Amino acid sequence: MDKYHIFAVIKGASRNLFFAPGSAGMESAIQGCVAEVSTGAIAALNQFLGSPSGSQTFFGGVRMKISRRFTAVVGAAAAMAMPVAAQAQVTYYTTGVFSSTGTSAVSSNGMTITFNGLGSTMVAPTPSGISFGDFITSGTPSTTAGAPFSGNFTLNVFQTAPTSGSSSFVGAVSGTLFATGSQTFWVPTGPLTFNAGASTYTLFTQSTTPSGPGYTIVAPNNNGGQTTLQGYVVTPEPSSMALLGTGLVGLVPMIRRRKQK
Repeated sequence: MDKYHIFAVIKGASRNLFFAPGSAGMESAIQGCVAEVSTGAIAALNQFLGSPSGSQTFFGGVRMKISRRFTAVVGAAAAMAMPVAAQAQVTYYTTGVFSSTGTSAVSSNGMTITFNGLGSTMVAPTPSGISFGDFITSGTPSTTAGAPFSGNFTLNVFQTAPTSGSSSFVGAVSGTLFATGSQTFWVPTGPLTFNAGASTYTLFTQSTTPSGPGYTIVAPNNNGGQTTLQGYVVTPEPSSMALLGTGLVGLVPMIRRRKQK
């Protein structure tokens, strides 16, 4: 790819920026420009921009001085087209409520299941695997038949940064819990993904239960009675409109000058 080809690519991307519908179209146009200009072409462009003459013929034969502003615009366009490596950090906390008690704990026949929600927790950067909190089991059954549990459990997720939002995962807790074994499960019945503010949260399922994918709430003798609810959160960093504006300011005079010729 020679220098004239490079400028033809930039010319096409510049035109697309002004006629592409919305920011998504403009970003797509820039990405196409960067995909077209290979590593070797970038080196050729750098050599060209550093030529002693300071001017070349392009844009259909119009002679124009290559300024530092134009170089900055091309660099800004390339930067915008690159994937965003650093995503926005997320701050959130969780709570949980058993429907049978209206609290974070429920008991049956000497056994107790308690949900320990997370306090304010920051994850940076995302995307990232996260914890939503823990079920903790304790006690000893008062009968050999174990401790039966039933009713719904609601996991609430509250996001406080970068934007505010909240939502919930709801599912049934059912089965029988023993001091040394468990047949007790939490099975979310709603969607396993939701949006809170600008973030998307996903709840993982740990095992296949008799009622479907969910979590086995382990007995006190297994992992200290702790069952961690795990998931994933993604919060894309917004496109930099200021960067886009800088590029447009540099390109507008060039477009106008071309039309005047």
